[in-house]
Amino acid sequence: MTPTDPNVNPATFMSRQVESSRVFFYDEPSPGDFEVKCGGFERCRPEYRIDRPDFPWYVIEFVHGGKGKVVLNGVETPLRSGDFFLYGPGIEHHIKTDPDKLLLKYFVGFWGPAAEKFLEQYELKLGVVSHCLKSEPIRRAFDTLIDRGARNSKYSRPICTAIIQQLLLMCREDAVDAGSTETRAFATFSRVKQCIEQNYLELGTLEAVAKACDLDAPYL
Repeated sequence: MTPTDPNVNPATFMSRQVESSRVFFYDEPSPGDFEVKCGGFERCRPEYRIDRPDFPWYVIEFVHGGKGKVVLNGVETPLRSGDFFLYGPGIEHHIKTDPDKLLLKYFVGFWGPAAEKFLEQYELKLGVVSHCLKSEPIRRAFDTLIDRGARNSKYSRPICTAIIQQLLLMCREDAVDAGSTETRAFATFSRVKQCIEQNYLELGTLEAVAKACDLDAPYL
């Protein structure tokens, strides 16, 4: 088998440079057009490093905690909690953790004509790092994915396929450019948004929101 053969055993790609992990994978190919390959959660060790020139399936990785960096087709991007990225066939990728703030990350691999069509339909691009504004629902969905995938019942694959599609759409809907979240303006926006979501019953006017956030109303 070549490295880009989609039928290669998923266990081949599981990193051993992790302190702990929760993973599931399927050895046998699925007859469906949207095939679940593997998924899991990794708590990386200080020496964690992935260097691959290619990959046989599509993968989405989601950073739950810690820091690190990823290089996708030669473009380096810092990683932090809430970031996600996709790679697959033809995408060279390098992932490294910050040894002082170890990466905690989820991942899921999938393949098939329907998977490719799904990515195209919803403009989910490979080789791009984005940031998810609401990370907690993503984390819960990944935990459900791992739980259902590990059961390995006759329902596991169709359930996991549905959850993967849900995850991709949630990430797409909440995605912003990873670099844009570092700005002061975005920090203010996030603070105001959170204030409104938590206190919308009490804050009935723009002036009330501005006062609660210690900002001038015209600034909002």
